[in-house]
Amino acid sequence: TTINDGNTEITAKSMAFPNGVTFDSARQRLYVSDQGNNRVLVFDVAPERMKNQPTALAVLGQRDAVSSSSQILADVSAQDQIYDPRGLAFDSKHQQLYVTDSHWARLLVFNFHETSRRLEMPANGTRNFSSLDPFMALSAWEVKSGYGQIAETAQVNAAWTLTRSAFSLEPLTEQQSRILISQSSTAIKPLSTTALSFLDGRKGAKTAVSVVNPGDKASEVRLTIQLDSRRRETITQTLQPRARLIVWSDELIERGFTTATLRIDSRSPVSVSAWTERENREGEMLLTALPVAVGNPVDSEPVLANITLGGGYQTEIVLLNADQEIARGVLHLLDGTGKEFLSHGYAVDPGGTLLWQPPAAGLIPKVAYAVARSESDSVAHVFSLTTRADEGLVTMTSGQAVSGILRAQVPINTMPDLIRHGRNTTLTLAIANDSTHGASVRMILLNLEGSAVDRAEQLILPGMQREFTFGGLFDQTKFVGSLVLVSDVHIAVSARQTTVNVRGDEILTELPILAKPSGGPLLFPYIDGNGLSTQLSVVAGPEG
Repeated sequence: TTINDGNTEITAKSMAFPNGVTFDSARQRLYVSDQGNNRVLVFDVAPERMKNQPTALAVLGQRDAVSSSSQILADVSAQDQIYDPRGLAFDSKHQQLYVTDSHWARLLVFNFHETSRRLEMPANGTRNFSSLDPFMALSAWEVKSGYGQIAETAQVNAAWTLTRSAFSLEPLTEQQSRILISQSSTAIKPLSTTALSFLDGRKGAKTAVSVVNPGDKASEVRLTIQLDSRRRETITQTLQPRARLIVWSDELIERGFTTATLRIDSRSPVSVSAWTERENREGEMLLTALPVAVGNPVDSEPVLANITLGGGYQTEIVLLNADQEIARGVLHLLDGTGKEFLSHGYAVDPGGTLLWQPPAAGLIPKVAYAVARSESDSVAHVFSLTTRADEGLVTMTSGQAVSGILRAQVPINTMPDLIRHGRNTTLTLAIANDSTHGASVRMILLNLEGSAVDRAEQLILPGMQREFTFGGLFDQTKFVGSLVLVSDVHIAVSARQTTVNVRGDEILTELPILAKPSGGPLLFPYIDGNGLSTQLSVVAGPEG
């Protein structure tokens, strides 16, 4: 039995100094702030079930219906704890409860969403969602893992982001603070019966590959590991309906390796995604989305913008050949004026990969772009892996060659939030024009509802690459919405976000450049808890 300060037994029926009520008209539930017991009680008040002295259906802010916060817990601002609640409000449409927590001078928002919801997207609009990765004091939070699905995607594109963070105690204020460790984002790829994933085994890294069968029937999935043209191994598994399979590189390949590929062949369309875990200089695990090739490259000569070399930065170029013939060609590195300063010939076996690491000497970062000129009928997919090191690895991000485009949209969110906590967030846009004609590029800044709030126009001369900061283009740094780019000449685009976390580390995130909608269901991995969280950005096309 627990007795509160008023010498009253705490139960699911008792209250001490109730100080606020709110009503959910959609579910006929009453929420009461039980101030003296540091909790919110939830009651079923449907007329046919209403009675005197009801028992609460649920309790928010305490472990259970008979618990009370100790002073130790009162000094911890956890997300599952309430101390001295006052006013309440409920949004029945979005199923959200708002609670004023007086002791911590904060507003708590409890979200009661179902596992699915229907979106009505305005033309060019953006919708962002995030899991919570909560800091818990009253109970342990189990890691939740699975996948999500956007069912109707005729006119939308989407990107998923995987974030890792950790909690630390600020020595001066003795307050809990979240440290951003890594944030990696990628466009959600369409379903396919064949996909090719890059595996990274360097410096103790290990790769996870997720395969999801969204169909109503079981599907036979063949996994082929290829270390080089002579070493292959195939594993066949049956993937049940709406089931997910995660395979790790250290389970597939017993001995150490540097790079390899995993080819996925399925009888029915599946969703494939991959990410790697690799230690940073603090011994923390960075999570980075890894290249996955689906279908044929859009551009016959892929262009990779924003190659950063020197000053602690290193961009590696990854080629994946999903074709049945050898992909041959030459990688050309060009500076911002279009002058070539380095080249590298390549020959990538069918189902294989090649990783090229250009020299990254010098104290000042050099920004360039790469062009992959094919000398065969097979065209390789081109990706980048960019790291920053300072007496050890600090951050790592990945990107894909997005070239040959006339219109693209980039989801943007540089606003401070609970997950991406840091000192500041900046965005750099790089646009490369490998054509023989100048490109007039219009940039239209759209809010969440798809309405234009600002515009800019820049000329990119033939063979040149130009870099722009978000603040330089639009005279603001904090924004949430999207950026539409429209060009009269095919261009290549890169958007890189840099967040300085609370200990001063620069965390890089290559943002996905979204072009044409896939036209089919989109699936994405979902992980939440123990420092991991998942974000989803859905962007509508011009027709909504």
